[in-house]
Amino acid sequence: MIEKKTSTKKKARSQRKRSPKKIALKDITQEQREMAQIYSESYNALFDKLAPWRQKALQDKTDDKIGKEFAHRVAKHAEKKIYDLLHSK
Repeated sequence: MIEKKTSTKKKARSQRKRSPKKIALKDITQEQREMAQIYSESYNALFDKLAPWRQKALQDKTDDKIGKEFAHRVAKHAEKKIYDLLHSK
């Protein structure tokens, strides 16, 4: 009977030696700051409308489904605001 060798050594992948580049605050443009402000306003507006138990779940990060759903709603709300701003001119 042929036995399979169990002690095969695999070559380890070379690991990245440098850390990823961090974004400096000076690299953020005015447009990005405005978009961040719109997203922040949308988050606050929608968070205040949530039921208390959902607010607590978001703060405690206990339920991923509620967090994903809320993030999706915030993104839709913010992008609608951005669309309206761009097309109102």
